[in-house]
Amino acid sequence: ERFGLARFWDRPVAQCSAGQKRRLGLARLPVIGRPLWLLDEPTVSLDADATALVADLIRDHCAGGGIVMAATHIDLGLVGARVLELSGEAASTFATTTPATGNSTEDAFLDGDWT
Repeated sequence: ERFGLARFWDRPVAQCSAGQKRRLGLARLPVIGRPLWLLDEPTVSLDADATALVADLIRDHCAGGGIVMAATHIDLGLVGARVLELSGEAASTFATTTPATGNSTEDAFLDGDWT
């Protein structure tokens, strides 16, 4: 009900819109019982009302002692949230050089340097 999915209960997920799929995934968060949520762009494909719902969901989780790490380009209006903004020179500090090739890469871990 909270995510407005009740009217789609009989629809196969493959037939749902991107926003409906996103809301379905987010609706699972409060019921899985995980203290740490890692969210990557949780508001993609959501309208303004659903984006506000994401912020409420995060607030509720943190108020209950949970932790949320979210990468987002949207200001969710979370008072007291710690924000790490990466742009320009600060973002480039995370670029590394792959030891095997010497090539600069955005993320050595993703390039297979998993040490």
